[in-house]
Amino acid sequence: MIDSRGRISTVLLSASLATVQTVSAQSTSPDVPMSAAAAATAVNPPLDEVVVTGSRVVRDGYQAPTPVTVIGVEQIQQAPAQHISDFVTRLPAFAGGMSTTSGGNEISEGRQSQNNLNLRGLDVFRTLVLLDGHRIVSGDVNGAVNINDLPQSLINRVDVITGGASAAYGSDALAGVVNFGLDKEFSGFKSEVQGGVTTHGDNESYKANLTFGTPFADSRGHVIATVEYANNEGLFGALASRDWGFDTVHILANPEYNAAAGQTSVPQFVIRSQAATLLAAPGGLITSGPMRGTTFTADGTPTPYEYGPGANSQFNVGGDWKLSDVNYYNQSLANKLRRQNAFARVSFDFTENVTGFVNIIQSDSTGFARSKLDDSLNNIVIRRDNPYLHPTLAARMDDLGLTQFTMGSFNMDMPVITTNNERKVFSYAAGLEGSVAAFGSDWRWEVFGQRGTAKSSINGRVMNKANFARAIDSVATPSGEIVCRVNADASPDNDVAGCVPWNPFGYGHNGADAVAYSKGLAHLDQEVTQTVFTTGITGEPFSSWAGPVSLAAGVEWRKEEVWGRPDALSLQTAYTAGNYKGTNGEYDVTEGYLETVVPLAENLFLARSLDFNGAVRYTEYSTSGDVVTWKAGLTYNPIDDVRVRFTRSRDIRAPNLGELFAAGTGGQSPGVLDPLTSAPLPTFQNQTVGNPALQPEKADTTGIGIVFQPSFLRGFSASVDYYDIDVAGAVASVGAQETLNRCILLGQQNMCDNVTRDGNGVITMVTSLPINLNNLRQKGVDIEASYAMDLGSIASALRGNLELRALGTHVITSRRDDGVNPAQDFAGDNSGQGPLNWRWLFTGTYALDQFTAVWTGRSLSSGEYNPNYIECRANCPVSIPSAQTIDYNHIDGRFYHDLSLSYAFETPGGTRAQVYLNVVNLLDEQPPPVASAQYWYMPTNPQLYDTIGRAYYAGVRFKL
Repeated sequence: MIDSRGRISTVLLSASLATVQTVSAQSTSPDVPMSAAAAATAVNPPLDEVVVTGSRVVRDGYQAPTPVTVIGVEQIQQAPAQHISDFVTRLPAFAGGMSTTSGGNEISEGRQSQNNLNLRGLDVFRTLVLLDGHRIVSGDVNGAVNINDLPQSLINRVDVITGGASAAYGSDALAGVVNFGLDKEFSGFKSEVQGGVTTHGDNESYKANLTFGTPFADSRGHVIATVEYANNEGLFGALASRDWGFDTVHILANPEYNAAAGQTSVPQFVIRSQAATLLAAPGGLITSGPMRGTTFTADGTPTPYEYGPGANSQFNVGGDWKLSDVNYYNQSLANKLRRQNAFARVSFDFTENVTGFVNIIQSDSTGFARSKLDDSLNNIVIRRDNPYLHPTLAARMDDLGLTQFTMGSFNMDMPVITTNNERKVFSYAAGLEGSVAAFGSDWRWEVFGQRGTAKSSINGRVMNKANFARAIDSVATPSGEIVCRVNADASPDNDVAGCVPWNPFGYGHNGADAVAYSKGLAHLDQEVTQTVFTTGITGEPFSSWAGPVSLAAGVEWRKEEVWGRPDALSLQTAYTAGNYKGTNGEYDVTEGYLETVVPLAENLFLARSLDFNGAVRYTEYSTSGDVVTWKAGLTYNPIDDVRVRFTRSRDIRAPNLGELFAAGTGGQSPGVLDPLTSAPLPTFQNQTVGNPALQPEKADTTGIGIVFQPSFLRGFSASVDYYDIDVAGAVASVGAQETLNRCILLGQQNMCDNVTRDGNGVITMVTSLPINLNNLRQKGVDIEASYAMDLGSIASALRGNLELRALGTHVITSRRDDGVNPAQDFAGDNSGQGPLNWRWLFTGTYALDQFTAVWTGRSLSSGEYNPNYIECRANCPVSIPSAQTIDYNHIDGRFYHDLSLSYAFETPGGTRAQVYLNVVNLLDEQPPPVASAQYWYMPTNPQLYDTIGRAYYAGVRFKL
């Protein structure tokens, strides 16, 4: 590590968050009581040396010009969670990542049950994740590493670099870097067994791991190995078990608002509770014509459907809203996830100055997610001769002279859309590292190679559109047998083998054979492969007047490849969702970097130290050419207690495999509005494809911070850092609604080229593709403080140690500008489009002998649906795209309490152990209602708020 003067040194990392001090492992015996810290250390001892990676020339979090937050092993163990990523994402700098409870049930993405990290809320593919300072293969084509694949029981720290780091680490570090450090010198046996359950008795989970390490060959070699098995059962259709799930809220187009007629004094949009789709119902609902408002009971009997007084063209408010509330049946609150991880590492000292090592990672996980009803919205056509028609309805059609009608249905006999995805990761790495004397000093060098493959089997159970259309259209033969119309005529040209009729009225009538015919399996086999070779060297070539100059240099080569093979029907877009096309492509990257720390002043008046940190990296992409990134920073100590830091950098993110080469994924797009009338369009297909012409995103990042470590208050440290990230050419996909708006309202022909219509002019497909569209600008402030004290120093009657910590992030601006529409600021958008204004993480740790208690407070500020909305109920200004009017624009915040209790002891046989109980959401705080314009969305924001409720995790750790 680089010390405060830029010299290479080594420090030991305490359990405190981003606090550096000396820690030594303490021997224990049954006769000598262990402190809590010593007991935890005994079960999971720290490394003799910990290197905190703030840059290639490394230094600790408070000393680095780019802020670094370090999570020690104790914080990881005290986290009330099953996966290490669940704790990391609690840090305020993270927002909107992917987890088993984040609501990521969209089948067409195929990403269910992964754990991805998202710094700054700038998306998971702008956060670079490293394992022990090196890249690891991503879980799918979006370039994001699946944290489930990492050897979690061997991770002894997490370094979070919140700032542009492309010059030091390469592409994808636009928002920052998360590095998972391994305990490479572990010796002995250790194990952990944990079980968990919610206060409602569901989402059961358990995990167990075993880790072994030992030196060999007279300590010249060392081997470590670990295996872990973890499983959580998931939570499906569970809104019925959570009180907050019964009051569905939606954003509606106000039926009283009519711009064409000049009726604009009322808000354009309104938020209403007790709102649900009026385009379908469980047993079916006739949606148009003179019989509109006829629904069907379970046995198929027609009955009136009551429309509420607040109904518009998409939603029914009041009346029989609850009958057509899809959220009662919809998404899983927590996906099922089973994972098995294995990791092994062998290192050997060939000479005093040369060490070789080999790492092997194998991960196997299966995730099951429940998405949405496989419903039909206002698109089932029933003919008069359908044999399942109720006699009273058939007579009514005759009286009205109707030959057919249109209805919508939840298709309750058809299982909801589900995904069952299997993922396997194999990663092999090898390297040599050592030291060499040159220029009068020792230089550290490393050569490293890694090849990893992530194999995915993505499986979605969805409706086969053509089969279901044939099954719905049934007739009775002269003998009274009900068959599909396509089978009523014996002509070979009008015969479809295997068609099983479907009764669309009510539910409980259609058996397994009918389901098997109308339901299909959208399937994709996919392999993502990453090959990496790097070499680097660090040292001190000479000294300036203020101290040694440190230098790091290296060369890297990386190749990313993807191969995909879908099923035949997905290629034909035969399903209501999924419809995978198989992504195939590759690119390679060649890079060279140089980084330095140059001391400029030392022990002068008002300049105890002044260091310059600079880096430059040349990168050449096979797809988009070359680009140069750089970083320049200063760290300045006017006095010993105060440090000021400044960085300015140019950072990049190259388009990932999916953005470049996606052949097309997609499903239905219900709820899209006609840009001219604001009326809902008939459901059509929407697919997303890649764009090989994409260029790298470029960001200019500025950071200014101050660190205060007063000598008069030992144990206290605090830092405040301002950041400004300005991204040009940000890659974004133009969605179906925006494509239509740009085509029809703005006349953009390139967007019209992405709209497919049938012979009658009806939209049948909208193709979305990513382009270098947006400018992103995010500004904010990070705050971090910690204080540790021995309570006995306050009063002799007090015992134990107390440590207090606080981390906060304030997002001032999160601005997006696509160059066509007015720029929008999404800071404080709690609905899911932007980061919160404020996030805080507070911890208080009390340790006495073998006992430790940790309280954690998680604060989420209140916010809005969109900061650009204008809230009004009457006398509203004219609603424009950049300032739309709405009658309510507030979403409540939340404060969650967690508790961790642990007790460490040593058995008579010498086994050191620790038992613990961790409770998340101690007060069982429910999420606030969050309305959505989409009828099937959960009535809250699961990426932000806790939808599970109070959960308990209990376990035991031991070390031999």
